[in-house]
Amino acid sequence: WLPKIIYQYRQANPEIKIALETFKSDLLLEKAISNNRVDLGFSETISHDYPELKRQKIGSIHYGLIVTPSGNLAKKSWHTLADIKQKRVIILSDRFASHHVFISRLAELNLTLADFNHLEIVDSIGLMRAYLTQGNYLGFASDIEFQAELDGEILTLVNLQEFALPADIYVSSLTNNKNANP
Repeated sequence: WLPKIIYQYRQANPEIKIALETFKSDLLLEKAISNNRVDLGFSETISHDYPELKRQKIGSIHYGLIVTPSGNLAKKSWHTLADIKQKRVIILSDRFASHHVFISRLAELNLTLADFNHLEIVDSIGLMRAYLTQGNYLGFASDIEFQAELDGEILTLVNLQEFALPADIYVSSLTNNKNANP
């Protein structure tokens, strides 16, 4: 979703310079905005450590199982982590938000990646797509990471009980920053 937004913004505002930077945490992003190093930030969480920032919800993201529509897991609308612990599971590396969301939720449930018998971790969406479509794996990811595949019905998202609620997406900027208008 972000590349599409950046492209549309650049087409409408070619005179404005855009640089995309990723941060290891939302707190580091908010600090960069607060220090005027970054004009706008996109995140799934917001802290209250920087009251000088204004935040606006711009969408939501849903995490769950990504599977092929013809697979057995696609026949049910809900599964649990217990249902998939013995299955061939693939997740994205720690460069991706879905990895951190998965690890964090596992920790809340006193689980770790070691509880999954057949787990693969890959460093690209393209490689994960290959595992899902050709290798009979099921993946944990967001609907945004596989938007095109979900829209084209190449893959489908199945709900996981432990990830039932969507996460919000926020844009943040300094309250008095004239360069940033979320």
